[in-house]
Amino acid sequence: MSFRKMPYGFIIILPTLAIGFWAGNAIDRIAAQDRQARNGSVDSEKYSSTRTGGQYLRQSQGAKRQHGLDNDYGLGENHISKLPPYPPGGPGTRTPFDLYRYGPGKGGSSWGPPTLPMGWDEWVTMCQTEKPKLMKECQAYMQSRYDFHNKPIPGATMSGGKSIMVGPVARLSEKVHSYEELSELSPEEIKKRDIFPYKPLAHPLQTTAHMLFPDSWIKVHPEHERMDCGLDIPDNYLPEYPPPMFLTTHKELGDVTQGREVTLGNYYEIFNGLLTAEQMEGLKELLRPSPTTWFNQTPHRVTLQPSAGVSCLSCHVNGHAKSVSGKSAHGPCKVEVYEPTGEGSWSSAAPPEETAG
Repeated sequence: MSFRKMPYGFIIILPTLAIGFWAGNAIDRIAAQDRQARNGSVDSEKYSSTRTGGQYLRQSQGAKRQHGLDNDYGLGENHISKLPPYPPGGPGTRTPFDLYRYGPGKGGSSWGPPTLPMGWDEWVTMCQTEKPKLMKECQAYMQSRYDFHNKPIPGATMSGGKSIMVGPVARLSEKVHSYEELSELSPEEIKKRDIFPYKPLAHPLQTTAHMLFPDSWIKVHPEHERMDCGLDIPDNYLPEYPPPMFLTTHKELGDVTQGREVTLGNYYEIFNGLLTAEQMEGLKELLRPSPTTWFNQTPHRVTLQPSAGVSCLSCHVNGHAKSVSGKSAHGPCKVEVYEPTGEGSWSSAAPPEETAG
């Protein structure tokens, strides 16, 4: 319809509506300004420099003690100033099994290049060639530290029926003949004679570190099998997989998973109606795989095929255990911690007999 053929009434209404809309907005703005003038501007009044002394949203420099900075906090010969520096080495370089004796301290940077020190084919060949030799030596070291006799405690099982092994399995030094004799010694004497049986365990390959998974997990999730190293504790001395999950808000249900590993694919089916909406969202994020330093889609990885990554509950399966997997800024400096499924490298390791329950 052309402008000439439009009804005159319609032509008159259009500008009238526009003028009314403009006038209404103007009145609202004036009224708001009047209210602000009467009540005082939030920015100019409540947080004015006169009233706050210029401290509004200021971030002051932190305090620092002036005394006691030379305190070694009782560490003595274990203080960083007394420990030998960690041997240098890049990704894939073999590391000592007694890492607890070294003091690497602070690295040059928290970040490193997301590239390998060699080509992909060379990296794969090195990892696959060195892994059998590394794990053979690692198992020999573990056997020197622990007596994995595979003898179960009669009638003692975990919640899912897996047997619990007789302990302790840590081997004593030849300098002491029994745990009873060890218990009679003071901590100072035990340290002096270097006979403490529960020294920290190093990651099998600390220059890459990162998560390790036992065979029971790899059979279900083969995408997490590493080509550079593997887990160094026998399955009989690991908690059952998958472990049960008990909700304090629904104790009457027992194991809410009914023997299943909770995954991104089944969490809704298991927990819908048991958890709140916020808890469901949180659980979903804990189960969502994310690329990590060595489990990802780039050549900078320890899996033969590109990986979607790992989730929080890949290591903390069904919410069990507590640790953080990873490594220090400049590589080897921490020791491993054992979990029901995965293995990290930030915390001191509990002896296998302490994890079995």
